[in-house]
Amino acid sequence: MIKPIDVAAEIKAALYIRVSSQEQAEEGYSIGAQTERLTAYCKAKGWTVYRTYTDGGFTGSNTDRPALEKLISDVKNKLVDIVLVYKLDRLSRSQKDTLYLIEDVFLQYGVGFVSMNENFDTSTPFGRAMIGILSVFAQLEREQIMERMSMGRSERAKAGLYHGGGEIPIGYDYTDGALVVNEYEAMQIREMYSMFLDGCSYHEIRKYLSERYTTKSGSWTSTSSVSRSLKQVLYIGKIEHKGAIHEGQHEPIISPEVFAAAQAQINEIRSRPLSRSLQASRKKPQYLLTGMLYCGQCGARYFSHQSTYVYKDKREPRHWYKCYSRHGSPYYMVKDPGCKNKNYRLETLDQMILDEIKKLKYDASYLTRLTTKPEPDNKIPILQNRIAEIEKQISRIMDLYQLGNSAFDQVKDRIQTLADEKDKLIQEIEGDEKQKRPLSVDETVSLLDGALEVIANGALDEKRVLVTSLINKIVIDGEDITIHWAFV
Repeated sequence: MIKPIDVAAEIKAALYIRVSSQEQAEEGYSIGAQTERLTAYCKAKGWTVYRTYTDGGFTGSNTDRPALEKLISDVKNKLVDIVLVYKLDRLSRSQKDTLYLIEDVFLQYGVGFVSMNENFDTSTPFGRAMIGILSVFAQLEREQIMERMSMGRSERAKAGLYHGGGEIPIGYDYTDGALVVNEYEAMQIREMYSMFLDGCSYHEIRKYLSERYTTKSGSWTSTSSVSRSLKQVLYIGKIEHKGAIHEGQHEPIISPEVFAAAQAQINEIRSRPLSRSLQASRKKPQYLLTGMLYCGQCGARYFSHQSTYVYKDKREPRHWYKCYSRHGSPYYMVKDPGCKNKNYRLETLDQMILDEIKKLKYDASYLTRLTTKPEPDNKIPILQNRIAEIEKQISRIMDLYQLGNSAFDQVKDRIQTLADEKDKLIQEIEGDEKQKRPLSVDETVSLLDGALEVIANGALDEKRVLVTSLINKIVIDGEDITIHWAFV
């Protein structure tokens, strides 16, 4: 129960003030306006302001607020006699939280509560009753606001517009109510998808991105951010809301084909039995092209398969390279059960690839033609633009410091962060320039010097080293076989 107030004793009042970001500039809700009115109220009552507790930019939908937690602590330590707020919803917009604070905290520890705007005072039975009633309406108001917001988001999604609010997706800026591609971040998203489809793990991708780039929210701090980004339909120009997919008005960052391939690979990883995958990873390749062959029709890998040829009383083993999808098992390697891509005899395909390597050695013009293809688009201009933006930011920060608008420690820390990012980008440009051709023409020629001897007399392991050094992967599409050379 509240103790009777001794009018002759000093009454210590705690002023609690809260503003959310939307209410900062509204009349009567700013921090300054609330402080001024509550202080004047205390003066009129003859109360002493013990302390002002201010939560700026915090929602009233929960009690997770630093100043409120400090107030509760001081109430429990009996440092104040009265808690004063400008309006009831400044304390909380939740009926449950409001009643908890008043009944289980303030009243429990003998502290009164006054809401100035509603003129409610818990030292009276009428005031306590009205506080409970008003809390119900505050909760109802909040639920109506949330319902209107939800309806608004649904309508925006149907119109193909991002709902806004919260954290803006990596790869986009949010300008004038619409998503606009941020080229620097979009480049990172494209690299992420490319690395994932090349077989990199979430951890490897996160490590690579965090060591080189930043985003508007900082760096790539967790593998979950990579995992979420790999499932975002937003990146193919669509909007997802409550399980429904709508055509978006924003520009896509990746193609639907790349996204579909990523989702298929995610599903494959989910369904892959751990023990089988571990066994497969530890198994030493027994054939020349194992792990390098891909189906050009369904995207699945090829594997080596043994069958038995029977003719009259003759039986002999035969080895084939077959598409997992056409074979139909294991299920987690199947991309398209209807795939009918061609099977190749192991000896035939091995010889075809070795003949192409011999051709590189015998026909110098062939190697020249392969290595003079046009250069693919690169990310260096995007990185250079980001470096220019960083230099402008550093210049602006220095200008603010010289004008006396920023503290030295803040300036130093911010400039150091930007300088670190700039250094990483410069290293990335230098590394990218070096890695455009993993193998130079000279390096390729050097490998080919001993190629004929290895092909003719080398063991399987030696041949595999030669083949995997010169070739990244081989794609089979019926009679068409495409070699992705390591030097192209």
